[in-house]
Amino acid sequence: MTFEAFSREVESRFTSVMRFAIGITNSFYQAATERFVEEDNREQIRQLLTLDDDQLRDMGVSAQDVKSAISLPIGQSSGQFLEAVRRRNKV
Repeated sequence: MTFEAFSREVESRFTSVMRFAIGITNSFYQAATERFVEEDNREQIRQLLTLDDDQLRDMGVSAQDVKSAISLPIGQSSGQFLEAVRRRNKV
C-alpha cells in the first residue's frame, strides 16, 4: 500500500469516526433540549394549580388533570395530555 493510499484510508476512517461522534453529540443535545423544554412546560402547567376549580373547569380541565399531566413520564408531553383532556371534556 502506498503512503497516499494509507493516508486516504486513515482520513476516511477518521472522518467516519468523527461523523459518528457528531451524530451521538447531536442526539444527546436534542434529547437534553427536549427534556429542558418539557420541564419548563411542566413548571408552567404546574402554575395552573393556583387557579380555583371554577377557573380550571372553564378551561376544560380539573386540578386532578393538571396533577396527572405533570406526573407523566418525562418522555410524554404534559401539554398534549392536557389538550386531549380539554378536548374530551369540551365535547
